[in-house]
Amino acid sequence: RIDPPWLKYFERIKQINIGSNVTYIVPWTLINCTNLENVFVDDANTSLCDINGVLYDTQMTTLFVYPEKSAITDYIMPETITWFEIGIQADYLKTIVLPRNLDSVQFWVCPNLETVTVTSLFTEIYELERSVTIRAYEDSVAKEYAIANGNTFVSLGEIPRTVIDSGNCGDNLTWEFDN
Repeated sequence: RIDPPWLKYFERIKQINIGSNVTYIVPWTLINCTNLENVFVDDANTSLCDINGVLYDTQMTTLFVYPEKSAITDYIMPETITWFEIGIQADYLKTIVLPRNLDSVQFWVCPNLETVTVTSLFTEIYELERSVTIRAYEDSVAKEYAIANGNTFVSLGEIPRTVIDSGNCGDNLTWEFDN
């Protein structure tokens, strides 16, 4: 095992700049950067990107690092995110909206977090403080979590249903409903 060269400086790092040739960064190597405010990525990088100092893959399906000292207080996670590499540690975050396709999220240290909005029926939540309000749909895993863990639950109502009147499954099968 090779420790990163910045190991002894973890607590002093406030900003990380990732160059154009870096293809991957192990998020766990940044977990002890307790004063990290931003992670910026060179615009020429074809594997990683940032939006407002939050680190993602360029397909915007994986959130790698949400800096613990990010100044963002209200965060809407991009709808395309399906995977979050490590739990959220965010000193100033007050509200967060989670995307529809995110399987699970873990909240480690979020002392100012007030509200989590879950837009999926199936997103699992871990380690959320009881003082945090959970906004979610009826019949959702998030509602079950809120009730089981003593969080305030605010209903978003029934999940909107998409009506599909036709479709296909490969080249040789199509279907449609009669009225």
